[in-house]
Amino acid sequence: MLWQKCSVKTLVRSLHHYLKPVLPNQITMQCTGALAHACSEYTVNLSCPVIAGVIRKKRASDFHHQHALAAMGYYFLGFGLLVCGFALWAIFNNLKLLLTGARVQGVIVGVDEQSRRGDSQHKKIYYHPVIEFTSEDGNPFQFTFGSGSTQHRPAVGKSVTVIYQRGRPDKATLNSFIGLWAGPLAASILGGGCVYGGVKFAFFGG
Repeated sequence: MLWQKCSVKTLVRSLHHYLKPVLPNQITMQCTGALAHACSEYTVNLSCPVIAGVIRKKRASDFHHQHALAAMGYYFLGFGLLVCGFALWAIFNNLKLLLTGARVQGVIVGVDEQSRRGDSQHKKIYYHPVIEFTSEDGNPFQFTFGSGSTQHRPAVGKSVTVIYQRGRPDKATLNSFIGLWAGPLAASILGGGCVYGGVKFAFFGG
């Protein structure tokens, strides 16, 4: 490797510089030659025990580093596959809901204000619409939509379309992109990123 060659060359030059004033030139050349040979071949020689120890430590460090990267890669890979599996399950359920679900009209009857911490550690207010609708069998239901906004307060009295699996009106959601696909899309991106990173670290060393 280029780094190794440069390091050995610099070390040999430095040793030659310090030995030359105190030892005959022939002995100096023999010492520096032996050092260069030991370093370039990675041999453990009694003439350079310090270099041998450094080489052993570097090899051990590289070995542990590679194993740590591989372990982290397998962790991310497993987590990513789990998240991707959840995303596929959610996509399948939503496709089934679109094909066989019941659609009814609902109305926003209120706003649920939820306080959360933002990126700057300051609390932000998220506005979640509270929706009321009547199921196909005539029973009234009410739910708070899971996705909220910090910018726009939902208009009370606004008519919206609600969708639910027949027989499960208590699991209703808005018939919109956010209501159906925001969660699976976010899970797909997260899971795909974890799988990519896991494969990269586990099999290609990062």
